[in-house]
Amino acid sequence: MPQQENDEEIVIKNVFVKEQDTIKQAIKSINDGSKGIALVTDIEDRLLKIVTDGDIRRAIIRGISIEEPIENIINKNFIFVNENYCEEDIKNIFVEKSILQIPVLNKEMKIIDIIYYRDFMKKILMNL
Repeated sequence: MPQQENDEEIVIKNVFVKEQDTIKQAIKSINDGSKGIALVTDIEDRLLKIVTDGDIRRAIIRGISIEEPIENIINKNFIFVNENYCEEDIKNIFVEKSILQIPVLNKEMKIIDIIYYRDFMKKILMNL
């Protein structure tokens, strides 16, 4: 019997793109996910790289066509945490790196979650 995906897995998969996809396709994924990020995965859904709305804006400013493949603009040096992260590590990453999203990966480099700055801070503030 096939394993059913929960709503969160489906939302995360909505932001998956492939390296050969166009910038335009990445824009659509980022828009559909509404969190400012697309995750570049291989055929087994392992995370290879990320592309953010900021990466796309900078590419457009440089004159790169949205019909170009995203492999020309993707962020190869992305930040992620493993599934055994602690909240203090997440807080430090958000503060030190000034990023808005952190992928959570298992040992096979598959995405199991994405931690968003706004959601994380809201959770911290609610627990004060």
